[in-house]
Amino acid sequence: MLHINLLPLQEKREAARMHRLSLIYEILIIWFIFTVVASTAALYARLTLEKKFMQILLESIPGSQKISSLNREIEDVNNKLQILNLTSAEAKRWSELLLAFGRHMPPTIELNSLIALPDDTLSISGTAKTRADLISFKDTLATLPLFTEVDLPLRYLVKDNNIIFNLKIIINSSSLKITP
Repeated sequence: MLHINLLPLQEKREAARMHRLSLIYEILIIWFIFTVVASTAALYARLTLEKKFMQILLESIPGSQKISSLNREIEDVNNKLQILNLTSAEAKRWSELLLAFGRHMPPTIELNSLIALPDDTLSISGTAKTRADLISFKDTLATLPLFTEVDLPLRYLVKDNNIIFNLKIIINSSSLKITP
C-alpha cells in the first residue's frame, strides 16, 4: 500500500496537536458534567440522610412526641389568632350606633326594622305619630357624626299623622371601625 502525504510536515503536526486539544477539551467537558451530576446526587443523599437522622434522633429522645404535638397545637392557635386579627380589623362597632339611636329616639317614633346593608348603609323603617316628629328625628340623625347622609323621601311627608316611613342612612364607616 502506498501512502501519499499531501500535507507538509508542519501542517500535519498542527493538525495532530489540534486533534489532541479538542480531545482534551471534550474529556474536560464530560468530566465537568459528571462532577456536577455526582455532586448534586451526593448533596441530595446528604440532605435525605440528615433528615432521616434528625427524625430518628427526635424519636429516640423521650418526650419529643409531646413537644412536636405542642408545637403543632401552638401553630394552630397562632393561625387562628391571625385569622381573628384579620377579621377584627374589618369589624365595626355597632354598639355606638345603637346607643346613638337609643339616645336620640323620640317616644313618638317606633322602629319596626333596622337593616345594615354591606355598603355601609342602614335601612330603617318605622312609624311616626306626626310629620313634625319624623322631620325632627331625621334632622337629629343628620347632625350625628356617625352618619354622612340621612335620606327621607318626600312621599313620607304627605300624611300628617301615623306615618309609616323608611329612612336610608349612609354610615360614616371611619366612626365605626375598631381601632387596635
